[in-house]
Amino acid sequence: MTGNVAFFILLTAAVQYAGVAIAALINGLVPVAVMLTGRRYLQASRGSICLSLTLIGVGIVSMNVPVIAQFLQGGGEWRDIIGMLCASLGVMSWAWFALRNATQLKMGRYSAREWSTLQGIATGIMALVILLLVAVLQPQILPLELPADRWLAFGAAALFMSVGGSWVANALWNSSAQRLPVSVGGQMIVFETCCALLYGYLLDWKWPVVHEAVGMMLVLGGVMWTIRSEERLSRMRPDDDSRRWGTVPRQALPAWRDPY
Repeated sequence: MTGNVAFFILLTAAVQYAGVAIAALINGLVPVAVMLTGRRYLQASRGSICLSLTLIGVGIVSMNVPVIAQFLQGGGEWRDIIGMLCASLGVMSWAWFALRNATQLKMGRYSAREWSTLQGIATGIMALVILLLVAVLQPQILPLELPADRWLAFGAAALFMSVGGSWVANALWNSSAQRLPVSVGGQMIVFETCCALLYGYLLDWKWPVVHEAVGMMLVLGGVMWTIRSEERLSRMRPDDDSRRWGTVPRQALPAWRDPY
């Protein structure tokens, strides 16, 4: 509910009210929120965590310099405030989901593919419930007058996104969550932002400007710094409690679901 339905509803509202740029800027704070929410799982020192957060924060700001400059110059409106609020609630929703999802997977009761399928079924049921509520309470907002070719295009896009962007992507994400520490695994969402920028550059057939390239490198550097710190400390303390590291012992998983 929080990771699929609530998050994407809030993100869509943020895009509609504040625009893609501001929504992307706030959504980029997800790795910071995940790190702060899951800090109890981190073994890294406070200095390493602060350095990683600083790199990620500066990188996000660097990638969105024009948006921040426009807002500081008074270009924002009340719609931007509502959009920023929706985006902030979406960040909180997804950060909570990332930690709970990883914790559930590390219990070893489901494989990554099984958990992704269950999430898809639950999301589909929730979407149908929301559709029925909208049809009863707000039927005028349903675009029933669209021509058949638009509905066909919508169905094809929805099918592609549900299979490729949801089921397959969630299975890969869940597999990653089983292998990485809880707090580190959630930070992998930064690759979503970087890949979205990359696809945008490919679509427009242009190179990123300097501040965008520097921002991406800083964000990736912050995440890699956390992973490096966690890996170094785990090697120094191999007998440390697996709960602190945020991983599940290999023997705790059934053989047919061993993610390693």
